[in-house]
Amino acid sequence: MWRDRAKCRDGDNTLFFDPDREAEAKAFCVGCPVMADCLSAARANNEPGVWGGTTEEERKRRRQASRGWTKGRPMTAHEERCLKALNGAEQREEARRLFVSGVTQSSMARALGITQSGISKWLRKQEKADG
Repeated sequence: MWRDRAKCRDGDNTLFFDPDREAEAKAFCVGCPVMADCLSAARANNEPGVWGGTTEEERKRRRQASRGWTKGRPMTAHEERCLKALNGAEQREEARRLFVSGVTQSSMARALGITQSGISKWLRKQEKADG
């Protein structure tokens, strides 16, 4: 089962359900080998708390954005630095997490120096990998 490979399997899981510690919980998720599985489970079961590096509110905004209800937000300087520091699959995974949290494709494309079409392809590829 994917949960057996999760970074959080032996930790204090209350971290992921404490609204005052969301940033800490999301940071803990970065680099987890099953982050995509975790995110998929959260979506499928409408889980509360931080799952797959996203908060319940971020997942809600992503659902709304996919339905055309919101326009999104630009990346923060910190998010841009983090995204640029990664490469390959980790970078695509982080781009997906940022998109889920409401960051616009255009701001990610600008940050990475690629076209918006390129970032769209990345996100589709990562979404397929997420299941």
